[in-house]
Amino acid sequence: MQTAYDDQAELGYHGQLAEGYPNSNVTGRAEAAVVQVGVVVVSDTAANRTPHAVRPPASSAEVTDPLLVLGLTRWDPTYPEPPYRLYASLPVLRRGRLYIAAETPLARGAPIFVRFQVGAVGTLLGALRGDDDAGKAVAAPYLAVVTSTNVRGFAVVDVRLA
Repeated sequence: MQTAYDDQAELGYHGQLAEGYPNSNVTGRAEAAVVQVGVVVVSDTAANRTPHAVRPPASSAEVTDPLLVLGLTRWDPTYPEPPYRLYASLPVLRRGRLYIAAETPLARGAPIFVRFQVGAVGTLLGALRGDDDAGKAVAAPYLAVVTSTNVRGFAVVDVRLA
């Protein structure tokens, strides 16, 4: 008897790698708080953190600083259930394409904004959106929309950091 396992999910999950596009990933570790899937994370340089510690950005400078930004958190099909819990290891995409369910629709050719300040109920630090939400998000030059938000609510976003 042979048992087969497949870690490839069907297309269109939030934070899932899109197509067979070449990609580059690093491993992050959620040491300060839980980390959501599909958000921008930066290096957590607080005292007593490991070199792999990550957290969502807390200022516009952190979103635009290429030395601090690690990338977008990916969905890991082998992880029990997102978000990534405290002290969990998580995949961070530095180069490649992800399916993203952004806070607002994303349009091809338009800038992508990253939230660095919490807004309305349910908003997440590091989440992607199509506008600056009254100064609570800033444009990220390392992100580009490959396909606009579709009927299912997903856009394909290209990450260009590494």
